[in-house]
Amino acid sequence: MIKSRYGDSRPAHGLKGHTTFRVTYRETDPMGHAYYGNYLEWFEIGRTEMLRSLGRAYRDWEQTHGVWLPVTSCWVDYKAPTRYDDLVTVETQVSMVTRASIAFYYTVRVEGSGNTAAVGETLHVFTTPDRKIARVADKLLPELFPVRR
Repeated sequence: MIKSRYGDSRPAHGLKGHTTFRVTYRETDPMGHAYYGNYLEWFEIGRTEMLRSLGRAYRDWEQTHGVWLPVTSCWVDYKAPTRYDDLVTVETQVSMVTRASIAFYYTVRVEGSGNTAAVGETLHVFTTPDRKIARVADKLLPELFPVRR
């Protein structure tokens, strides 16, 4: 069970994505740590790859269903630094689903050290291309996630 800051706590139903990569030199600051802003990009990579692995690629939602998922809120708690060439895994889980929104919870770990580098969450609203709220989660996600009414 994970605790969403955006609503009810929801079990992840065993659906987790794991994306592993190395911290690149360009992602580090003068102290040799990964720049803090990169974590949001890593969240995006984790989220995109998790959805793709479940057969729900962002591009499909946009092109086939006319649904967009803009980020409306996010938070990150930094626990330990990541450094150049660290092997990092982003674990992504769905933390909340309503008919018009979805939240993802992330855990960033440094492989081989046991350290959790950061945790965070993003909240997304389902919209049409003209930015109107789309209550579509129950049509696009019912077999994957229970939708809170």
